[in-house]
Amino acid sequence: MTDHDPVASACDQFGHESGLAWSIGATAEALEVPAATLRAWDTRYGISPSHRSDGGHRRYTCEDIDRLRVMQRFQALGVPTREAAEQARSYSSEKLHAFAREALPA
Repeated sequence: MTDHDPVASACDQFGHESGLAWSIGATAEALEVPAATLRAWDTRYGISPSHRSDGGHRRYTCEDIDRLRVMQRFQALGVPTREAAEQARSYSSEKLHAFAREALPA
């Protein structure tokens, strides 16, 4: 997470139950990955957004973004992507939020 992450700030300010939904571009920027990576994670590993627009565009909620952050954290620890996705999908909302914001060990 960057020092100034507008997605995380909005989720923290308005709450995870606020109904906020982010485009793939905003989500990719917040996670510092290409949008193509998010599409691949969706199709290959089932880390999918909760919503789609009327036009079929991906819309990520705060919980979806936390799930992606958790997946990235597992990857940073050397966990293969498929396993990282499985772990992230298994987390409850509360556990996702807490783990996504913990500092990584040095």
